[in-house]
Amino acid sequence: MQVVHFERPGAPDVLQVKEVPKPTLGSGKIMIKVAATGLNIYDTWRRQGIPFYFYDRSPFLGYECSGKVVDVGSAVSDFKEGDEVCAILDGGGGYAEFVVVPQAHVMRIPSRVSLTYAAALPQASCLTFYTLSILTKIIPGKIIMIHGAGGDIGIMALQYAKHVGCEVFAAAETDERLQLCKTLGAEVCINYKKEDFCKRVKAETGEKGSFEWWICYLGTPNSTAILQ
Repeated sequence: MQVVHFERPGAPDVLQVKEVPKPTLGSGKIMIKVAATGLNIYDTWRRQGIPFYFYDRSPFLGYECSGKVVDVGSAVSDFKEGDEVCAILDGGGGYAEFVVVPQAHVMRIPSRVSLTYAAALPQASCLTFYTLSILTKIIPGKIIMIHGAGGDIGIMALQYAKHVGCEVFAAAETDERLQLCKTLGAEVCINYKKEDFCKRVKAETGEKGSFEWWICYLGTPNSTAILQ
């Protein structure tokens, strides 16, 4: 199969296409024919030679992908050949024609979401769910302050917070991104390039905008605060 690979770190022009053996299927795993792959900061760092702890788990780039199931291993019960799925990849491998992924890392694509768009779902959705549902459990009635709210993880966190029943304060660097946040349900939208978000939060909460939790998303500029 073909993969996108590089022999030495550098600018994007170090990337090249090469032939490698097709991965083998194991028990509890799923083989996906890749339709699209997400481009994340991890891919950029790795291509530039910037160290990160899970880089060496796969020789190739690509930490999330979408595609169709072409084969399933023994003990796989939730997916079958032909299913359209997206998956989070353990240490890379998505810049390839085929990937083999544990069943637990695979998700069905929501209705009305194309294979192309679905490639950007796994990282953002898993990080959001982990931080807002497992690391700290948000509950209805809380005010959630989301920084970088116009980005991929920020948009996912905003929608999840609204689904739970929280009030959302969204901070972003452009009015265009804030318009999207407003469309998605954010009650307060703050352009942090134009105003002090701390002063705005205190004004909106009657000086009660102290932080109960502050959560930083690993490897991204996004962060979320739960306000008292």
